[in-house]
Amino acid sequence: MSSPDVSVVVVAHDVAPYLGQCLDSLADQTLRGSIEVVVVVGDADDETGKVAAATVAGRYGWKVVEGDPAAGPGGARNVGVRHATGTWLTFLDGDDLLPRRAYERLLRSARATGSDLVAGAVRRWDGESLTTSQLHRLSLSEPLSRGHITRDTRLVYDSTVWNKVIRRTTWDAAGITFPEGVVYEDMPVAFAMHLAATSTDVVADPVYVWRRRTGPDRSITQRLDEHDSLEQRMASLRAIDDLAEASGSHALRDAHDAKFVDIDLRRMVTFLPAADEPYLARFLELTRAFLEHVPERVLSGRDPLRRLVVDSVLSGDTETLLDLAVARNVEDRPDGFGRLALLGPDMRVQAKMASHGLLTGLPWVRSTANRVAYHLLPGKVGDQAAALRYGHTRADAVDVLSI
Repeated sequence: MSSPDVSVVVVAHDVAPYLGQCLDSLADQTLRGSIEVVVVVGDADDETGKVAAATVAGRYGWKVVEGDPAAGPGGARNVGVRHATGTWLTFLDGDDLLPRRAYERLLRSARATGSDLVAGAVRRWDGESLTTSQLHRLSLSEPLSRGHITRDTRLVYDSTVWNKVIRRTTWDAAGITFPEGVVYEDMPVAFAMHLAATSTDVVADPVYVWRRRTGPDRSITQRLDEHDSLEQRMASLRAIDDLAEASGSHALRDAHDAKFVDIDLRRMVTFLPAADEPYLARFLELTRAFLEHVPERVLSGRDPLRRLVVDSVLSGDTETLLDLAVARNVEDRPDGFGRLALLGPDMRVQAKMASHGLLTGLPWVRSTANRVAYHLLPGKVGDQAAALRYGHTRADAVDVLSI
């Protein structure tokens, strides 16, 4: 019997309200080829396990297996990989969705170019509207054929495993496995997949719908204000940095360090107002340790806001960090520039940037309505164009699955 074309490992833990729709979107795939589905549950007798069993029943090539809940998502994915037999391997979280043409788009590219890794664009879904996450907009808005992360360093922003397919022989040859018992386990694995590939394609059309859960039902990676989340996120980022250094590519390590300052550090700062004193102290300790090795050539290329974040972390200026956390900071403008919103925290942030010499040479204008002068901060016109192309779209559940 020949191997399935693609194996899909679905991690399903405490996702009973979402799992049926997730698996239905998988069953509706338009790929002309065989799909093997391995659903990994933590307990076959809980509500998620029951939904999985009922949905899988009678579907050829679909099965449910049990994993150890204590091993986390990484352990579940490792169990699923051991049961997978397809030529291509991919992953799906049990609370997310697939557009109908997801695997058709990915495998069509792989077959056309011969690449052993293909990544596709991602949409965020909050139950009412679709958006594009910042990371995926930066990495996947433009198509790519037979690229590689060491040459196409924008791919450092592609830090999820479930929006891509990888040839199983490539996965096995690299000895890739997921860390177990932690969160953010997919970030270093996504990076390792890119390094392992001989060449990589990017499909700019959407292949994955990533659900944003709110309130007490937030997913584990949305809980950045929790101590364990901080520790494990930083451990994951250090692991990626080690992989980048081992690759021997200075450009790749610089690109990852830039991502840390521009995205990861900035995002962690936004959660500081909800943090207690021990969390804040540990945040400063961990981020300072990471920044110690970031070269000046990387830091000097950051925009004034990010450079102020770095200066504040290194100096322990928690008051400025808290202002940065709540400031609305940059407002988009059609001409590719942004400006600081005219709020108290924003004005304090601007004054601090000026005192650090970070605004020298930037244009400024005076608001006649507010009688306040403010600087214009360089924006990213390309990112704004991508936002227009892939940006905010109203949609209902049917539209989500048909994109």
